[in-house]
Amino acid sequence: MPSFRRPAQLATGVYDEVLSERLSRQVSALQPGQADVRELRDDSEVDEQLVTLVRDAARIAIGSQKRSSDKLAVATRLLEQLGRDAAFDPDELRLLPRLLRRIDPIVHGEASDASTPPRGSLLASGLITNAQGESVLDHLASEFASADRIDLLCSFIKLSGLDRVKPLIERHRAR
Repeated sequence: MPSFRRPAQLATGVYDEVLSERLSRQVSALQPGQADVRELRDDSEVDEQLVTLVRDAARIAIGSQKRSSDKLAVATRLLEQLGRDAAFDPDELRLLPRLLRRIDPIVHGEASDASTPPRGSLLASGLITNAQGESVLDHLASEFASADRIDLLCSFIKLSGLDRVKPLIERHRAR
């Protein structure tokens, strides 16, 4: 069975991981003194290492499902298990097959369509390219429209490209 975290051969370098039995076997196969392994104490700070491990496993388990209903079922089982170990509102653990995309402000007693969700995910970063049928400018405009702040990192931008992005940034600043 393949590993979800480690290749068959450990690379040299710095690590910050809680050992699994598999990782422990791999470390044991190294030369004596080659690896620095320390015992966890009761006061050891391991939250981030464990959260990363569980997050990676959950991403693979959920991602291995094709249908959204099956993905929800995997996530629900994981949340139910976690709910046994910590006090959660049970209604937070029951997932529904719906996705909240926005909440509009109320203007003059009615909801206004002020914010259109961006093209990309709010939870994941991605590379935006000028691929066939894709416009970087349209993608950025959809992101800027709902942003509360803009952090933009661009390489190799031409002055003509900057001239096209500048009105989007100015519109955001005015808002």
